[in-house]
Amino acid sequence: SQSHSMALGADGTVWVWGYNGTGAFGDGTFKSSNTPVVVPNFSGVVQLAGGGAHTLALKSDGSVWSWGANDRGQLGDGLGGDNTNAHDTNLPNQVMGLPKVAQVAIGAAHSLVLTPDGTIFAWGFDEEGQLGDNGDSIKSTPQIVPGLSGQTFIAAGALHSLSVQVVAQKTKLSASNLTLQYGMPINPSAVLRDGVTKMPLISESLAFNVNGVDLGAAKTDASGRAVTTFPNALDATTGVPYPITVSFAGDMLFQASWATATLTITKADTKIGVANVAGKIGETKFLTATLRRKFDNAPIAGIALSFKLDAHAEGSAVTDGTGKA
Repeated sequence: SQSHSMALGADGTVWVWGYNGTGAFGDGTFKSSNTPVVVPNFSGVVQLAGGGAHTLALKSDGSVWSWGANDRGQLGDGLGGDNTNAHDTNLPNQVMGLPKVAQVAIGAAHSLVLTPDGTIFAWGFDEEGQLGDNGDSIKSTPQIVPGLSGQTFIAAGALHSLSVQVVAQKTKLSASNLTLQYGMPINPSAVLRDGVTKMPLISESLAFNVNGVDLGAAKTDASGRAVTTFPNALDATTGVPYPITVSFAGDMLFQASWATATLTITKADTKIGVANVAGKIGETKFLTATLRRKFDNAPIAGIALSFKLDAHAEGSAVTDGTGKA
C-alpha cells in the first residue's frame, strides 16, 4: 500500500503498521504506529491486499473484509464515495453481495476480487476506467466486470487493473468397442489426451455410462487411461450392442470432450467333462458330466445336458451348482 504496511501471520492473524489516519489498521483507532499492531478479534485470513489507505482481507471461508479509507467507495459497503472521510472505517467489515472469493487485489482507491469460477467483481474509484465497466463514476458496492469470464488471476496498479485468462486447451477422448464372452468381467476404458500435443492428461476424472446406467467416474493414470467396472456383467443379454458413453467435463485448463463405443456380449465358450463308466451287465450306473466355461473354468448351473450311450439317447439332466449333471 502507499501509506501502511501489512503482514499475515501463519495463524491467520493480521498485523499492520505505518499511517492510520483513515483507519487502515482495522484496530478500532486512527492512531498511527511505527511497530506492528495486530487487528484484534480477527483471524482466519489467507490473503491480504493494501491500497492507498484501505485494506482487504480474504478469509479461508471465501468471505472478503475491508477497512480504512472509503472516500471513493473502495470499501464496498455502499456508504462511501462522497470524496470525504465521513465513511472511513477503522474496524473490519464483511463486503456483502459477493459469492465465495478466491483472490483479492487493490489499487490506490479501487478494489478487485476474483471468484473460483473466473468472475471478477470491482468497486471504488473509476475515473480512469479501472473498474472495467466502460464508465468513469464511483461504484460503492461490488459490480461484476462485464465481458470477462474464465479469469485465473487479478492484479491492480494505482489507477488500472489487470487479469489473466487461460484459454482452455482442446482435448481428445477415445473409447474402444468391447466384444466379450458372457460372464467375462466388463471393464470399459477410455484415454484422454491433449488435443494439440497428444500428451496424456493425468488425474482427470472421466464419467462412464453403459446403456443408460451411470457407472460413476474414474481417474486417468499416467497413460491418460481410466477404467471402470460394469457391475451387472451376468445380467447382460448376448448379441445386443450396448452403448458406452464416456465424458470429460473439462476445467479451466482443458475443454470438455466426449467419446462413444459399444459393448457386445457373445455366448461363452464351454467345455464338458465326461466321466468314464465301468460295470457289470445288469448293474445300474449313472452317466455324469460337468459343464464349465472355458475362459475361467467356472461351473455353469441350470443347463440341460443330453446323454447318449452308444449313440442311443439315455435322457437329459440339469447341471447343479457345481456344473454337474
